[in-house]
Amino acid sequence: MSPVCQPDGPSSRSTSLRRSTAQTLLAARLDRVGQRLEISGDERAPMEVLRRVARRFGGRVVFAGDRDLLAEMRSPTDALHCAGALQDALCLERGRFPYEVELRVAVVAGECERRGRELRGAPVAEAWALLDRAAPGEVLFSRAVHLTANRSEVRAAGEAGSVYRLLPPPERPFPTLPFHGLWLRRRAPTAGVRLAETARALAGGVARAPAFRMAVFAAVAAVVLLRLRPPGPEERVEAALHSGRLHEAALWAEQWAGEVPDDPRAHLWKARAERRLGHPDAARDAMETALRLDPSLAVDEEVAGDMVDLLDAKGADLSLVLRHSSGAVREALVRATTSPSYWQRHNAVRALEKLGLEARIDRVGVALLDLRHERSCRIRMNAARRLASMGAGDPRVLPALEEARRDELPHAICNLRQVIDETIASLAG
Repeated sequence: MSPVCQPDGPSSRSTSLRRSTAQTLLAARLDRVGQRLEISGDERAPMEVLRRVARRFGGRVVFAGDRDLLAEMRSPTDALHCAGALQDALCLERGRFPYEVELRVAVVAGECERRGRELRGAPVAEAWALLDRAAPGEVLFSRAVHLTANRSEVRAAGEAGSVYRLLPPPERPFPTLPFHGLWLRRRAPTAGVRLAETARALAGGVARAPAFRMAVFAAVAAVVLLRLRPPGPEERVEAALHSGRLHEAALWAEQWAGEVPDDPRAHLWKARAERRLGHPDAARDAMETALRLDPSLAVDEEVAGDMVDLLDAKGADLSLVLRHSSGAVREALVRATTSPSYWQRHNAVRALEKLGLEARIDRVGVALLDLRHERSCRIRMNAARRLASMGAGDPRVLPALEEARRDELPHAICNLRQVIDETIASLAG
């Protein structure tokens, strides 16, 4: 790795212009330690995670290759917080990577020379050398960083050669993560803070209007208090789910349910996060707990939809929707009979039959959806046979059969067209 690095964006200065500035640099290196044959994802995904977290902490990515990343950070403290968050974020998202990875991080500080788009100097070389020394999962930083960082916000252990190793913080919001997930909560300065600075400058120029100045400050203070109010646990989980950070959402929900075990909404959001992660058993257990603590949740349409979503699996247990069969749950079951998912559709039919609501089932509609099932010739043939006995007089049936007859077959040995021809002949006769 060359110590000469180029930033991502264009430079407004000539490459011949030299400029020396004090910089805090963060270097990171990804090591592949194993391939996952069952996952075919973007091989650049781990590096994209590193770039995203570095920018979240105000960093400017100077270089990003296949394995190595170098970023300029705003301060030594920000750099150390970012280093811990990099390790945690990679641990959170490693389930979607096509290969196993380990991460080494180094943080240094010193005066660098910028030549247009290039960054040179002893700190750059020191960052790569310290990175070579770091073990997988470690964050090492130099004495210069140790002397200038806010020691009340970071913990460290001294190593040989005036090098320090970052330790996890004493707070343990997510104890399963290597650096306890504390710095993943970090947010960029809000618009309220920027608005306060603007208003303060404006009010300072209106020295002859104290009433106006006080009104501006009062309005800004109210906005800042609202914007800076820390998000509640439900807001955190919902925001993480909405942005696709499923593991983070599950961890927030787990922490919430652990801190307030009698709060039914904590277990409800845990169920939602676990279901999105593909953990149906954990999701069902959390939903059972939520409904045990507050059975009235079942009358909420959104919760009823969550309960019915748990039926999207082969052999799903129907007891939860049968025990809490409110009007909202029944309507959600009826809607689920039109679901594109085969198992959710048929489990909803089974539940409605057990509840004595056969009249609410559009059996022809269910068979027509089965007829379009792409991955199973057997399911499609059974659907065609069912339509032969109950589809007479329904205007939806013949066009759907003709369309299915023209489809590509799931595999070579499939008698679907023959069965469809027999069904059409039966209906026509």
